[in-house]
Amino acid sequence: VALLGRIAELESDWKRRARYLYTMATIQRVDLKDLEAALESLEQTLDCDPSLLRAFETQSTILTEQQDWKRLERAHRKMIVRVRGQGEEA
Repeated sequence: VALLGRIAELESDWKRRARYLYTMATIQRVDLKDLEAALESLEQTLDCDPSLLRAFETQSTILTEQQDWKRLERAHRKMIVRVRGQGEEA
């Protein structure tokens, strides 16, 4: 996980950085069972690339399982702000 974090820090392409962070979050959630670290990595992922919706779905799933409704509401509000004005014309 530390190596992926370092690679993500050095990556200049935001979308590629988001994929590294998402992979890091997946490892933290599935293998390490560290949900708080996974949630933090997912936040960073969405800050880099809000169009990576599977990161938001994973974040929502974790918060729903924890029944942390306040953080779930905050996550939805943050996501709305992130994607505001970025809709596809087609």
